[in-house]
Amino acid sequence: MAGIQFAVNRHFESLGFTLFAYNESYDQFYANVFRDVKNFEPTREFFETNKARNLRNLRNWCLAEPSQRLQTHQQELMFTDFPKIDQMTRAYEQMSYEKFLGMKRQWLNNLHVTWLIQGHLPEQDALKMVKTAETALDYTPVAQ
Repeated sequence: MAGIQFAVNRHFESLGFTLFAYNESYDQFYANVFRDVKNFEPTREFFETNKARNLRNLRNWCLAEPSQRLQTHQQELMFTDFPKIDQMTRAYEQMSYEKFLGMKRQWLNNLHVTWLIQGHLPEQDALKMVKTAETALDYTPVAQ
């Protein structure tokens, strides 16, 4: 897989995959990633470790510099759907392992894939990459 850099970015509303590649295996790489996401069953230990880490991060954010807290407060006021730190903390505290597994299934059922393919890539190769990845997801396109 030489020439591939892969990163996962967490956002408030989405999970972003970034792929930079310059070899022939990028389409199969994406297919494998999506297949692994679909088949991944986290253990209770994995869940508890990530829950503790995220709670620690949220609580530490409350200890941030006043200017950083002011910026967060401004975002909370400006955007009605922007998650508030105290609400996110309560949600993490109330999250159970079983509820998390149910959310994972719901997330996969509601998955929406957006593609941005750019660079020196023929159109047929780009479409092949998208088709390979969508097949790995059992992807059903939304009717337009």
